[in-house]
Amino acid sequence: MSQDKYGGKSPIGILLQDSSDILAALLGSPQPLNIKEYRINKLVSQIENGKYEFTIDVRNIKYIRTILGNGSHDFDIVVLSILPGLISMKETGKFDNISDDYHDIIMKGKQCNSHILIFNVSSIFPGDLIHNYHVSQNHFSLFTAKNILAIFHLSLLEGISVIDVDRLVAELGADNHVTGFGTYSATAYNAIGEEFISVMNDISFFENRPLMKQLGTRQTQ
Repeated sequence: MSQDKYGGKSPIGILLQDSSDILAALLGSPQPLNIKEYRINKLVSQIENGKYEFTIDVRNIKYIRTILGNGSHDFDIVVLSILPGLISMKETGKFDNISDDYHDIIMKGKQCNSHILIFNVSSIFPGDLIHNYHVSQNHFSLFTAKNILAIFHLSLLEGISVIDVDRLVAELGADNHVTGFGTYSATAYNAIGEEFISVMNDISFFENRPLMKQLGTRQTQ
């Protein structure tokens, strides 16, 4: 059994999936910067006057799967997003259950004692006027909604944290804050970043006490 990890320590190591929604919400830009220039500015400015430092790495999903698989890392947090997978499936027209692909990565991350956070996406599609999904069962918006639910189910099973972009954007008013599939206004990205901070706080990364364990129904049965 692994020993409890404690919060209140600096630096906090964070591995980010190279995904435009994560980068825009946490780094202020949807495009990768020079790796040495990465900063989670919102965290630095909002948490105890910059008391905590962060080591940041941004990698594609294949690299993340590999590095978690061989256990050669010391990241406290691994941040994933379903957006790149959805975009790829939209382009190819091959619609699969994306949670199946992420489940293996999540299990490897938990075995390394990293906390897993995963972004979902807004289910709102600008200009989508479909109202009868019986005749449009293969429509991408329906597929997206199903995968949002699948990620929630994965969270229930494994105890991982979901950054609920779908809820956050809906509360702001999706018509005004969804600019395209998986892209949002600056106000929305700011709200997503603040939610990320809130989840880190809930896990106890900023307090000198044991971190909240990622225990889902699979572990508690």
